[in-house]
Amino acid sequence: MDNYLKLALLGEGSYGQVYKCQHRQSKDIVAVKKYLHSSEQVVSWTLEREIKLLVQCRHENLVRMQDVFKHDGHLHAVFEFVDRCLVEEVAREPQGLQKTSIRKHTFQILRAVDYLHTNNIVHRDIKPDNILVTSSGVIKLCDFGFARTLPETKVPLSSHVVTLWYKAPELLVGDRMYSKPVDVWAIGCTILIMARCGVFLYGDTEIDQLHQIVRKVGPLTPGQMQMFSDNPNYTSFSLPEVELPKDLRRKYGLHDPLLADLVEVSVLSSAQLGSH
Repeated sequence: MDNYLKLALLGEGSYGQVYKCQHRQSKDIVAVKKYLHSSEQVVSWTLEREIKLLVQCRHENLVRMQDVFKHDGHLHAVFEFVDRCLVEEVAREPQGLQKTSIRKHTFQILRAVDYLHTNNIVHRDIKPDNILVTSSGVIKLCDFGFARTLPETKVPLSSHVVTLWYKAPELLVGDRMYSKPVDVWAIGCTILIMARCGVFLYGDTEIDQLHQIVRKVGPLTPGQMQMFSDNPNYTSFSLPEVELPKDLRRKYGLHDPLLADLVEVSVLSSAQLGSH
């Protein structure tokens, strides 16, 4: 860290802190993530996996890692500095982003996720907080703490991924053989936030989130219902029966039919592909 001057703390989480810094020699502004030390083996694996994926991934719409080093026993990663995240942009537009901005952002988010999925990587934490926006409007997907390369053969994956409001129904019912559609579902949730300037599915708990999905998006698939019935966490719960509008714009509260179609496609990807 001797080469960098700390300017501000940008954020912190379970695994680390992110600082806005200036390189003392070049004067470049960067973001430096300091990974907090932990003796827990699972945390160590998570950090190692995130660094490996960041080294591997190079795409215009993914945040670029410039360097990685150790200082005072802590691992540090240096990233390009990006002005703001999507949360901040949405907060400035109380009626939702302009249609043109939503389409441009969505296109770039899809490009980033397509790159990851083509390389058999699932992000598992897509949300506005993890989508950066440069001053020129370029999207940069970031935070690969939950990301992983999918194994060639099916193995159970951790269910402790994806922030609650962006969790696909297969994750909520306990499917551990899920795959790339969990990212696609989260993209649909993100589109709705950009268009509506508010969270569409805002459950307080996992069962409440499932209720929100059924009431606003539609019923679970037969396979998901079976998993729900078999899940011991839900033995005393039932799900509502609701008839939703057939018009997608009314269903999702969107004026743009193209965006309504995109959100519905994200829903169908989870329902039809599931863990395939």
